[in-house]
Amino acid sequence: MPSYTNRALRASEVEGVDKCRRPLPVMAMRAIEGYFLELEENRPGFFYTTPAEFTPGKQYVKDVELRGALRLKGFMPEIPVIVPLPPLRMTSKRTTEWERRVVTREGYGKNISQEALDKDLPDRLAGVVQEGDDIQEFHLVEDPYTLFIVNDDLATSVETMLRFLATGEKGDQSGIEAHIQSLKQLAVTALDAA
Repeated sequence: MPSYTNRALRASEVEGVDKCRRPLPVMAMRAIEGYFLELEENRPGFFYTTPAEFTPGKQYVKDVELRGALRLKGFMPEIPVIVPLPPLRMTSKRTTEWERRVVTREGYGKNISQEALDKDLPDRLAGVVQEGDDIQEFHLVEDPYTLFIVNDDLATSVETMLRFLATGEKGDQSGIEAHIQSLKQLAVTALDAA
């Protein structure tokens, strides 16, 4: 079952398949009723939820924001969590691979104003800083049930995720803390320049 959001669906997303779009009051009421695992504000004004529908004995992979995953870990500390991290390489003199992916995925440059882009990208950068702080505060790099993947090569990322879910093996996580620190610094620098 797809997650729910109050943001407009992207051009590539299909209602009910990739995401379900609902007004925030509807999502809030359903969260109170226990229909959702979490209800999190990912960026200012943009909320995401994950349905709590599970069949006993089956395994599920859910797309949950980091704050939602932390809330779930409060109830089930041994729940496996996979945190994808954007690559750090630069695609041009002024654009990181992460920024390029956001701009491409959101369809910026097509139907969005420069004013909206100027607001959304700083919000996303601030979110990177907050997630980096959360990762450090909750010692997630050391957590045996949390895997970090630098999402640079799809085949390698999928292979690493499947191995982790099947065996609990995390592989080499030695550069993750430095990667997270570099991401935070990149985001702070970009925010200061905005």
